[in-house]
Amino acid sequence: MSTALTVKNKISFVDGSQLRPKSDDLLYESWVRRNVTIKSFCSIVKLPNNLDIPVTQIGSVQLFPELTLQNVLFVPIFKFNLLSISSFTKHVPCSVSFSSESCQI
Repeated sequence: MSTALTVKNKISFVDGSQLRPKSDDLLYESWVRRNVTIKSFCSIVKLPNNLDIPVTQIGSVQLFPELTLQNVLFVPIFKFNLLSISSFTKHVPCSVSFSSESCQI
């Protein structure tokens, strides 16, 4: 996969070296589409039933007016959106705690 992305000059989207243009830049929408598409091709999720399923979309989900989650993974046959807690806590100054019945952010 890495070789294919390098040959097509797209590895910079995956390794983070392709910087996101400002939202008013003419290339912004194109960058967003390419970034989401490339990330989705690179993401496979293992479901609880042991199936490996590709992520088809990556987007944002607003939990509360003051909290929007970025880079949420969408897997069509899975009824939940997925989020990397490690990635989330790197970008949002918080801690996350799990119990058998809840998740606290």
